[in-house]
Amino acid sequence: MLIGIDAGTSVVKAVAFSDDGDVLTVESRQVKLYSPSPDRWEQDLEETLSAVGEVVRAVAGRAGGTPGVVGVTGQGDGLWLLDERGRSVRRGITWLDARSSPIVREWMASGVFEALYRRNGNVMFPGAPAPLLRALARQEPESLARAATAAYCKDAIVQRLTGSPARGRPTSRTPRSRSSTSGRAATTPSCSPYAASRTTRACSRHRTRSPALCAR
Repeated sequence: MLIGIDAGTSVVKAVAFSDDGDVLTVESRQVKLYSPSPDRWEQDLEETLSAVGEVVRAVAGRAGGTPGVVGVTGQGDGLWLLDERGRSVRRGITWLDARSSPIVREWMASGVFEALYRRNGNVMFPGAPAPLLRALARQEPESLARAATAAYCKDAIVQRLTGSPARGRPTSRTPRSRSSTSGRAATTPSCSPYAASRTTRACSRHRTRSPALCAR
């Protein structure tokens, strides 16, 4: 048996499959969106994890077995800041969030927006990690200082399920720095959404080259 988990923006779902790929059973739970102001849309990681546990237990119980594989996917973009234990340092920011709209407008006016598009073919938007990191650096520097990892929703779930931070290549919406860092942070780009607290230190060393692409 295999179980797939999809942590969406409004619903968390789990599906149990047979080894032949047949759907055995499906379960879903709604998750709450918080909007502290009209341009902000956030989620509570603990509530999302609780929903994940409920749907997985439900499908595993009905399917009558222990899964050999569990796959996790989830809502894209946004920003979920985690400490060393994988606990949230603040509520997760979803891709619907627009607090970084002024940042995106600045990048459009300065030419950064076009430069990024010509480099990777993707259009930056306020709910992407890079402008959200920049916005938090201005509005909540204490949150970045407390964070060990800046993840996507699925990465936050994986870390709590496995005890290990998710690692991967930067997305096309996350500008890559050419500067190097020391220690564990060297395994990830210093401007990626994978090492927030280290990003602020690394980026301070190359502000003169690409200040608009960095979290600070």
